[in-house]
Amino acid sequence: MNNSKIRRELAHAAALLIYEGHESEYARAKRKAARQLNVPLKGPTGDLPSDAEVHDALLDLARLHEGEGSANRLAQMRQAALEMMRELDEFQPRLTGSVLSGKVREGSDVNLHVYTEEHEDIGRALDALGTRWNIEHKQITRCGKPFERLCYYFDFQGFEFELAAYEPGERNHRGRSSITGKTIECATTRELERLMEERHPDSVGEVQPSMPDLWQSIRALLENLSTVRENTRWHPEGNALIHSLQVFELAREHRPRDREFLLAALLHDVGKGLDSSHHAQAALDALDGLIERRTAWLIEHHMVILDYRRGRLSDAELEVVARSPWFSDLELLRRIDDAGRDPGAQTCTLDEALDFLRAIGS
Repeated sequence: MNNSKIRRELAHAAALLIYEGHESEYARAKRKAARQLNVPLKGPTGDLPSDAEVHDALLDLARLHEGEGSANRLAQMRQAALEMMRELDEFQPRLTGSVLSGKVREGSDVNLHVYTEEHEDIGRALDALGTRWNIEHKQITRCGKPFERLCYYFDFQGFEFELAAYEPGERNHRGRSSITGKTIECATTRELERLMEERHPDSVGEVQPSMPDLWQSIRALLENLSTVRENTRWHPEGNALIHSLQVFELAREHRPRDREFLLAALLHDVGKGLDSSHHAQAALDALDGLIERRTAWLIEHHMVILDYRRGRLSDAELEVVARSPWFSDLELLRRIDDAGRDPGAQTCTLDEALDFLRAIGS
């Protein structure tokens, strides 16, 4: 029997052990499957399949045994996740895992990330919802270093939830999946609402989002920039609102239908009206849940690219910036940010900019 066939059989056997509830950990399931099939192991892992191979086999089993029921379960789980995220809005929740990817099976749980400096507030919020919960200190590894993550476990609408608590400063960090090795995808409440409208329109009830109106919030942040005066050596064009509108006009010349990029251009400096010394982070905090991930990433890194140009980034920072699929967008944003400082330039008004963005849609 060749090696690839052995790996497939081991992956299937390990997946069956997990699917039937005999094992919950991938590593133990693989070693147990090897014993069942009398496959000798060479070294610590031998010819064992990867976690990703077992995961794929597990999804194949789910499709085989559950069929249409899997699609119905996915819609119900996403709706339950959305309702819980709205309840936990103060913790800026993110959906991740199989419910976001769509690769659910019977026994899958709902994975949420929440962000707070006061972990006790999470327990109080769950108590207020009448939820019975348990807490565990989960050992995880990041960048080769072990540390603890506080996780809350509870049932909601018939589904098991895992709520992982993060520090606010970790909100824009994307770790890697222990199963696939790929960057972990996350969705804000607004992004999940859009996903539900696109993929599960029949499951979207009459409950309206509790989040503030997008355009009202953007207008307020931008209007605040009209009072922000900057050093004329770097910004001779006037206040920060004039600069933002100039950058928006330049973005419209390059990417007239790219709403996410246009929003990044218009909003990249809104944090200066809140905290001028940390304006990129202040912008992300103010816009949390209102903008897409690509827009947020461009705003977050529009100053970091200056350090990239000067060769001041660490290897880890280079991994995040230079290898991002949005790096070319970031370079363009930086160029038009530098160019949008003309004291004689004519621009559209704030109302015209917002009307244009509304008109081109998502």
